[in-house]
Amino acid sequence: MKKGIVLILVLIFCLVFVGMASACSIVKQDNLEYTLQKETNTYVVTAYKDLQSVTTLTLPNEIEGRLVTEIGKHGLSNSDYLTEITLGENIAKIDSWGIRNNQALKQIKVSPNNASFKSIDGVLFSKDGKTLIAFPNKNTESYTVPEGVETIENMAFYKCSNLKEVKLASTVKTIGDMAFLKTLSLEKVTLNEGLKSIGKNAFLGCEKLTSLEIPQTIESIGEFAFYNCVNLLNVRVYKAEANIDLGKKWYPTKAGQNIKAAKVIFGA
Repeated sequence: MKKGIVLILVLIFCLVFVGMASACSIVKQDNLEYTLQKETNTYVVTAYKDLQSVTTLTLPNEIEGRLVTEIGKHGLSNSDYLTEITLGENIAKIDSWGIRNNQALKQIKVSPNNASFKSIDGVLFSKDGKTLIAFPNKNTESYTVPEGVETIENMAFYKCSNLKEVKLASTVKTIGDMAFLKTLSLEKVTLNEGLKSIGKNAFLGCEKLTSLEIPQTIESIGEFAFYNCVNLLNVRVYKAEANIDLGKKWYPTKAGQNIKAAKVIFGA
């Protein structure tokens, strides 16, 4: 009996201790939630409280003497009111879902002392300029990806419903998964010679696209790349079909079903 009571007390103590430790690892300040990474003793931005009265946000370099180094999943996503975000100098990692679907966002700024990221005309890039990471929805309606960019990151233009036209730089090699997913106003995309891959669901839901030319340098197109592109009736691929790694139903579909009027032509 005594052993049973002791075990119960030990269990209660452990639960309380774990709960306290967990509570201590989360800090809330200025509409932001930070979670402590014990292995690095640094903070990750894990949540943001969206307020109509707050339109600009600057991430601090540190909280409680510990560096703020990361934006976690949905850490700065789904805001209806933010127009400007500034990243602190210590941010070194951003989750793929870290800064997404902020419909009022015009620009993302970065501390000039940040070693991992930079901003060009309000668009977020890797420090070396080779990867376009996040495009703010309200930045511009027509955008030309700057020379030197090699990768359009997964979800880089995710739900950027304000964008109507995009032209890729001659240096782009990869369009990531869901890169232009539900970019609902997108009417024209100019793909560059040198492009090698288009990711899964890359243009899913781009309903205003009507035609597209895919260069002969293409090597792979991911599954459902043009899912629900219901008006994309003309696709010209300047390479033989047999020489491309094509994912399941990569071509234009309507709710996953084939579109009879759609034409896909392969070859030089």
